[in-house]
Amino acid sequence: MTVTTPYAPYPAPPPAGRQGSNALFLYLAANLAALPVLFQDFFSPLAQFLGTLFSDAAGWIILRVWRAFLHLSGQGYDLNGLIASVDAYREILYELAAYPVIMLLPFALFALFRRISRREITGGERAPLLVYPAAVFCGLGISVAAGYFMNFLSYVMELLGFYEVSYPGVMPFDGMSLGLQILSVCVLPALLEEFAYRGVLYAEVTRFGGTRAAIVITALFFTLMHGSLMILPLALPFGLLIGWVRGRYETILPGMLAHFAVNLLSVLSDYSWMKLDDGQYYALWNTLDPVLLLLGLLGLLYFLGAHRFRLRPMTQRFYLGLSPAFPAVGRYLLAVTSIVFFLFCLISMASRFAPIW
Repeated sequence: MTVTTPYAPYPAPPPAGRQGSNALFLYLAANLAALPVLFQDFFSPLAQFLGTLFSDAAGWIILRVWRAFLHLSGQGYDLNGLIASVDAYREILYELAAYPVIMLLPFALFALFRRISRREITGGERAPLLVYPAAVFCGLGISVAAGYFMNFLSYVMELLGFYEVSYPGVMPFDGMSLGLQILSVCVLPALLEEFAYRGVLYAEVTRFGGTRAAIVITALFFTLMHGSLMILPLALPFGLLIGWVRGRYETILPGMLAHFAVNLLSVLSDYSWMKLDDGQYYALWNTLDPVLLLLGLLGLLYFLGAHRFRLRPMTQRFYLGLSPAFPAVGRYLLAVTSIVFFLFCLISMASRFAPIW
């Protein structure tokens, strides 16, 4: 007999004695879940090869088209300067090809291997219309609040004699550059990272750890995946928020939209920093920050008022998983594959620290 609810038409859980609560079985499941996250590093050589191939080919095409346009329009040009300008775009062209390989392939192959359905990945439900702006507003508010914590964290690190090395792009900030950055920094991460973490990984952890464990684990892995200590005040609370939205409404679409908005805010901040003088920049963002914080508060009040941050009433298996939430989180964190992933992330974070001379 199949038991369904208006929210989650999943099969009823097996009887208590057949839930597969064997500790070894659940530990193996925990190790399995971290595989696609761990394999991102192993796909790096392929991503570098394809990224370099694509950026070289695309750069050559852009150069030829640009030269033809300038020639037909009767404008003169400096060939060396033109080549240098096109080369400046290759970094982001490289990312456009390399990033999908690292983020998409491991999780897509894992989903095929584990037979994770499209419905499990995307959720398959329709969220109320107000959920989308509420998720975006919360994300923007978290981003602004996290900026203050990042500044404080940077100050503490400087007191300790360290700073985190950043790797700014060398592209010129023009219209074409802005469009490519929105595609590379906003569109691709919103689609691919949500597919990977709130889609495939969330579905896998939910099978045996439950919804609450999936929210925590995906937020932690999502945060560490960025390989930066400075991103922690933003990535962790944001990951928890959109993980909750994913669990409450059984869809990844609001999270994708919020992810896009948060990254777009960062790109526009960098763009305005390059285009405006210091006085104009600070005047602009000193005006926008309180507005974005207020919008974040409104989004938070919506979720609190409408749902009190409760998860939707799923069937027992998909709500609790095959083990209680907190032991499940510990099991996934202590899995061998998880620990190896944590070590890689710590090495990546440590490599970005440099002493202040």
